[in-house]
Amino acid sequence: MKEKMTAETAKLSELFPAKKNVRAHPKKQIEELKKSLEMFGQFRPLVVTADGEILVGNGAYHAMIELGWEEAKIYRLPANITEVYKRKLMLADNKIFQLGADELMNIDEILSELPDFEVPGFDPDVLKDLYGSLDLMSEEKDRVGGIGKINPDAKESILRTAAEMASDPQPEHKEVEPDESVDRYVRNTGVGYINCPHCGVKIWLQ
Repeated sequence: MKEKMTAETAKLSELFPAKKNVRAHPKKQIEELKKSLEMFGQFRPLVVTADGEILVGNGAYHAMIELGWEEAKIYRLPANITEVYKRKLMLADNKIFQLGADELMNIDEILSELPDFEVPGFDPDVLKDLYGSLDLMSEEKDRVGGIGKINPDAKESILRTAAEMASDPQPEHKEVEPDESVDRYVRNTGVGYINCPHCGVKIWLQ
């Protein structure tokens, strides 16, 4: 069953977060969403019920509130949808997005062509993780089938900029024993470590 939605502009004061949201929105994500809204505007409407409950776009809603926005673009569902339909929509939107994967080499190529690295979502920690993964994949390209070459000049410039952007004190990190989810990550990606999000040190997963 596909319910027809209507495209509208609604006052944020008439909307409210999902009663049982399936995704948490930490402060760091809200800050990046705010940067995106300020840079690009709202390019993805919220999906809401007839009475204003937000089923898709809760993070963007919180970011808009913090920015002092008064209105948002929305898709409004009809009043006769069931609770089952609403919950399935929320679960599907959240999980299908997670099933995608980053094309790291394409991201590297696009970043190397940009005049600056002020891109919402790509903070210093993300850039360190990206190039940590690319380094390992390059070292093991024979095992994973070959992925091409990283642009070394772009990488150096990007990581230098990331280091300059980082200003918070860097706490110590603690090693943890890998669990089944970590083993699955290694098997699925071929990446055997992650970079500490605070200090950038490699943490081997197995």
